[in-house]
Amino acid sequence: MRHRVICIELAANLELDSNFSLFSVINWQRGELDMSNTDQREPFSRSMPSSTQWGFEWHSTESDAWAKIIWQQVSAAKRLSAADKEDTERIPPGGTPAYDVVSIRAGTTFWSNTQLTLGVENILDETYRTHGSGSNEPGLGVNLSLRFILN
Repeated sequence: MRHRVICIELAANLELDSNFSLFSVINWQRGELDMSNTDQREPFSRSMPSSTQWGFEWHSTESDAWAKIIWQQVSAAKRLSAADKEDTERIPPGGTPAYDVVSIRAGTTFWSNTQLTLGVENILDETYRTHGSGSNEPGLGVNLSLRFILN
């Protein structure tokens, strides 16, 4: 069996001024296998669909505080291998649906070695599944993180 893979990732960051920036990351991949003893090709099993992440970020010029809003768009995964089509526990019939997830995160550093981060994930409470995972992701969630940096 031979295989062909193309992966493209593009990232951009546009600083609007000393406090604000826009960012984006675009991912696309395509993989195919030449099937043994045939002239047919089929997609790799569980190939991730294309995805795009857009964001707006603020950084304080007076402290280490920051905040960002992130919008992630993931296309439907409809290019399925024969194994994917049979694996209806992990992949819904016809493929994994597209989804959008919006999250907000903010944080700061204090005492020069302590970082505090608060995130509100999936603020639209979207029901979605990462392609091939077999389980739906949680809905609306809140994360609080305290990190100590030891030198």
